Amino acid sequence: MNTKDIKLIAMDMDGTLLNENKEISKESREALKEAVSSGISIAICSGRSSGDNSIYAVKAGLTQCYIIGYNGAYCLDAPHGKVYSQHFLNRDAALACLKVLDQHGVSYACFQPHRILAVENERWPAEKGWVTYRDEPGAPQVCKGHAEVKRAHGEGINKILCVERHEEKLLKELYHKLLPIPGIDVTCSWTNNLELMPAGVNKGTALGELANRLGLLPENVMALGDFDNDIPMFLYAGCSVAMGNASERLKKVARFHTATNAREGVALAIRQYAL
Repeated sequence: MNTKDIKLIAMDMDGTLLNENKEISKESREALKEAVSSGISIAICSGRSSGDNSIYAVKAGLTQCYIIGYNGAYCLDAPHGKVYSQHFLNRDAALACLKVLDQHGVSYACFQPHRILAVENERWPAEKGWVTYRDEPGAPQVCKGHAEVKRAHGEGINKILCVERHEEKLLKELYHKLLPIPGIDVTCSWTNNLELMPAGVNKGTALGELANRLGLLPENVMALGDFDNDIPMFLYAGCSVAMGNASERLKKVARFHTATNAREGVALAIRQYAL
């Protein structure tokens, strides 16, 4: 592969760009800044909120960075920047999903552009689980309770995240009940959750949309990730790189592999395949 063809690098956050301490390491920061200096665009492509992603980027000094939040449902042209694309769950589909989740008593959150509305049970009192930054400028507001969720029905929901600890059987049952609901796609960013997205919205479609905005082809795009919600991104990108800690499903569709997020996998991959 001609590495000079890479003009856009897109990275997942948890398990990829973030190390085991939930930090962007110095090596990763330096590699990304080298990429930007060489004319390569960079993008954070994550299930996290765009506010959370933006704060991480600013703290790392990555101010020239596209932010693809909520798996592609809310996208910014820079950290805390202008919205260039957003998608919402169909209202009837969202209500159908919430009905199923409430029937099973699971913890979940409805994600909006600047708010996270959470319903929690004793198995998942999430505390910081829905978002890392709460008190920083630009951080999403976190509200709790069914009354708050009802407020979202008429306002638009970008995605719904369901989280359960050590309840894989329950998550599998929920997956099969949610999957037939028209207007949604079901994915996951880790073994303890389900992510309910507007149909046809995922990291792959979002990455393709950004590449088109930049006048790039798939062979100009490098994607790095670690879990199943990164598969659409890998299927789009010409250079797909699975972290050493990636799921086996993702490793099977990846073109290349790198070290784990604890062993500077992102920095190593950028220097090997893009610079």
